[in-house]
Amino acid sequence: MGLLRFVLQGVGWRVGREIAEEGIDEVRARTDAEPPPPSAAERARVAARDARAHAKAERVQAREREAAVRAAEKAKRERDAQIERELEALRRKIDRDQA
Repeated sequence: MGLLRFVLQGVGWRVGREIAEEGIDEVRARTDAEPPPPSAAERARVAARDARAHAKAERVQAREREAAVRAAEKAKRERDAQIERELEALRRKIDRDQA
């Protein structure tokens, strides 16, 4: 009885293994095929996401440009103030020398 059970188990394992291999082959065949084209809704979602990303990038660039302009204006004001301070110091020196 033990030998018969052992033989039947071996046959069962072989049959199970073949069925599993067939299943794996079917799954591979399905995944190797080209995926279906995206639906209209999916294309619309992707287009909307891309549009939002593009708009955000433009806003970031605009903010960076504005910050650069403000920094340049601030640097110009600081240079002008420095020049005015130097001129005022020279005027006071000239006034003291003339007096």
